[in-house]
Amino acid sequence: MGKNLKEAGNVVTTPLDAKKGKEVLIEDKPAYFVHVDADRDGKVDDVTLGLDKWQWGKGKKGAIVLVNNNRDGAPPETTDNSDTVINGASDLNDVAPIEIRRRGSAPAPAGWTGKLSIDPNVLPYVRIFESRDPAAKQVMGTGSASEYSVGPLDFEKKELGIEAVEYPKDSSVFDGTIELKWTVNDGKQDLKPQKIVFRVAPWIIFNHFQQTKTVYVVDTDRLPPEWRNTAFRSKLATEVSTVGASMEEFAESDRWMQDVMELGFSSKPSTEAPDAWATPVVLRSGRVRGGATEHFPLKKLLSPEMGYTTATVPAGSDSLDSFGNLECSPPVTVGKKVYPFGRIVYGDGSGGTPARAMNSNVVRFLKNQAIQAPFSVDTSWLEVGHVDEVFSFCPMKGAPKKFKVLIASPQRAWSILEGLEKTSPDAGLFSGIDTTRTLLGTDTVASVYPHRTVKTILADAGLKTAQKQVQKKIDGIQKALKRNLGLEDADFVPLPVLFHAVVGEATRQNAIRVAAMEKIDPSAAAKLRYTPRYIAYTPGVVNMLVLTKSDATARLVIPKPFGPVVASGACEFEKDIETQLSPLVLHTDYEFVEDFFEYHVLDGEIHCGTNSLRVPPTDVHWWEQEP
Repeated sequence: MGKNLKEAGNVVTTPLDAKKGKEVLIEDKPAYFVHVDADRDGKVDDVTLGLDKWQWGKGKKGAIVLVNNNRDGAPPETTDNSDTVINGASDLNDVAPIEIRRRGSAPAPAGWTGKLSIDPNVLPYVRIFESRDPAAKQVMGTGSASEYSVGPLDFEKKELGIEAVEYPKDSSVFDGTIELKWTVNDGKQDLKPQKIVFRVAPWIIFNHFQQTKTVYVVDTDRLPPEWRNTAFRSKLATEVSTVGASMEEFAESDRWMQDVMELGFSSKPSTEAPDAWATPVVLRSGRVRGGATEHFPLKKLLSPEMGYTTATVPAGSDSLDSFGNLECSPPVTVGKKVYPFGRIVYGDGSGGTPARAMNSNVVRFLKNQAIQAPFSVDTSWLEVGHVDEVFSFCPMKGAPKKFKVLIASPQRAWSILEGLEKTSPDAGLFSGIDTTRTLLGTDTVASVYPHRTVKTILADAGLKTAQKQVQKKIDGIQKALKRNLGLEDADFVPLPVLFHAVVGEATRQNAIRVAAMEKIDPSAAAKLRYTPRYIAYTPGVVNMLVLTKSDATARLVIPKPFGPVVASGACEFEKDIETQLSPLVLHTDYEFVEDFFEYHVLDGEIHCGTNSLRVPPTDVHWWEQEP
């Protein structure tokens, strides 16, 4: 009565005996507890309170484990968590510590044992190692046992290691939490077990607020001269070096670097400097393209400095599964909810056709990371179907929200043309482009882009209708962005882009869908055959590369728009863009770079042909967010 014993094995004075001035020796009975870094300061905690649950939020508790998917010592094209050992000393930073410590001065009596166990349903997602030595072997987890016996308990401290094998992909199967149970048996019975909960560090997409470190681009010089991108790469290298970033080239014929991967990172607390807390991780897209570029993430990027993962087994060739169709906003506040890492936005076929939806496994993976709350906009009406055809997020220090959404506007493009109808009706578009050049098959520039003056464009009633139809679709996307990102109309900057329709079997994408649908529902196939899709007629200027500097300002690499050129020699589309992106107002700069033959005529632009590795943030941490 009146005793307050904080731990067995110590000499303590109880409140009752303190009044008598006596010290009472309590039986020196040892106890063994698991210790982890639950307070998230990079060090194993001395206390064991609060390990039995995982809490989101600043100052809360819950241990973190990384998906160990870089390559410190594993065989080529293999991630470290694919094998059953710790892959050398450099791999230790990716393996979280678990310490079993004794309380009490005396060792356990003979016959005492300990047992660490895990839910068999979580077993496939974790590996636990016998120690954190550079060559330690797995003793528990995927492919092995769900229990690990420790004995005899004759030590003061024993260290184990833990790594995650996968990110949570389906919360109904694995939600990212790993629950361990530690049980001591005193030779007669199991003592009260201890529960320890870890959470897998999520995969987080970079956004344009984060500094550009490396730009990746495909070198297509193995192709015939007319399809090489030599001049473009030279100009791109100049722009990249301007912001202090590097550029890496990959020699291949498939030029669409954006389609094959999305770059992000995972992080955990550490005692090192904050810039060492995160590991970049590349996510391969779920689309099979058939060229070597799709293997670039695994073959070329996987390294000690970069991890590799997939959200699904790559299959199929639907364009919406390419990652030009996946973007992330800068940090936003929506109502009272703060998203310090931004929100993911992707395009799907909510306008009708299920086959146009992004792979459901990829969408589920993104949602189960829990941090960036993905939402979709309708891009099913586009021939390619990617969000980067419609908008881009641009850091702008002079803007109220520190960024603006640059959004394609056929309405603005048409208004510019109408403004030139009387003064410059013969102003030419595509100035300097060889219109006799053959494109794909027997098509020429002149046949694909027949209207090349202000007068002929304005005379085409079908083209005018197309601008209205596309503007209506883009207005719908703008409403969705406003609703999901807490934006207002003033947060958008419309940039001039003309679109044109490609109808039915004239489109490569649609022909495949029609052939498949004819076997199931001929009437639906007939309707689908004549469903128009749209693509940029003039280069899609919003489909740009955003290079972010160390001071968080941006340099924009914008596709040269080839708008109407008036007598003074000025391109009116460029002039309009320059006015709207005034460096004095929005603190950004830009360069127009020609990509007409390298990308535009092949249904893409600069963003489609590049990809960017950025610097993970050090001032915000995902575990301090409350989803």
